Order: sequence, then structure tokens, then C-alpha cells
Amino acid sequence: MVAKSLPDLAYLVECLKCDQAAGTLVWKTRPPEHFKTARRWKMHNSYFAGRKAGYVAGNGYLYVSIDGTMYKNHRLVWKMARGAEPPETIDHINGNKLDDRMANLRAATDIENHRNVGKRGHNTSGLKGAFYNRRFGYWFSQIGIDHKTIYLGSFATAEEAHAAYVEAARKVHGKFFNPG
Repeated sequence: MVAKSLPDLAYLVECLKCDQAAGTLVWKTRPPEHFKTARRWKMHNSYFAGRKAGYVAGNGYLYVSIDGTMYKNHRLVWKMARGAEPPETIDHINGNKLDDRMANLRAATDIENHRNVGKRGHNTSGLKGAFYNRRFGYWFSQIGIDHKTIYLGSFATAEEAHAAYVEAARKVHGKFFNPG
């Protein structure tokens, strides 16, 4: 189960050591009151204490399980580094979901976060914003703005179509611009 709200900061500090420069969390030796049985407490401290917390899930994010509840690593790093609840949406500036350094995290809206994605997996041109239309025999360029697709023109090459996308995206997306 993935939780929306994070554990109390004091509890997190008892459980984990945060290296905000590296974006990593390391398990601490935890007190026995964190566990239902002495056996689980001993097992945790003998196996996990001193080790890096978390695992990479199928969606590409690093998750940490605390008391049976899953939390995204970057949200825990944010809370431990800043001492406050993280915003609803956190953007990875460089687009790498595993780079949870505080220098790579910023508050964003959902729309801003979506502006900072790279090229899509089904992209055949290799260039963001450029696609080939077989029917017309041209490269087209388009950009999404506020849930609307805006046509930017037709071009002889994929590079020209991508250049049109980059120019428009710089203006519209601002600091969340990602050339893909």
C-alpha cells in the first residue's frame, strides 16, 4: 500500500539517516518499540541497519517500506531535508526518477511536472515534438499546451520539426522546458 501522508518527522529520524546531497536514505538501528516482537527488532537491526533503504519499483521510482507502508523515496528525502511536508507534486529536474538529490527536486504543479518529460517511448523520430506523416510525406511538429495540441507546422526534416518544437517549448514551458 502506498501512503499519501508521510510518517511524523521525529519517527523518520529514528528510522533513517538522510543524505540530502546524495538523495539516499540509510536504515538506522531502530529501538525495540518500533516492532511488535523482539525477534523482528533483532532481525531488522542485524540485517538492515547501516544499509541503503528502498527498492526500484516497476514505475521507475525508488520506494521505501516503513512498517508495511510504501513511500516514495524522494518524498521522504524532501521531508527529512526540509523538515516539512512535501508539496503534492515534486519534479525531478533532470527527469531521472532515481536521482533524489535535493538539488534535483523542486515543487511543481501536475502540469509543470508533465512539461518536464523527455521524448515518449513510442517516438520514432528520436526527437521530441517531431513526427512523420506518411500520408503527406512531411515531418510535422506539435506541442501540448493546457491539455490542447497546438500544430506548429510541417517540415522537410525531423530536425527542423524538432527545432520548431524547442522554440515553442522554451517560451511556453519556461524553467520546466525539456528538449527531450
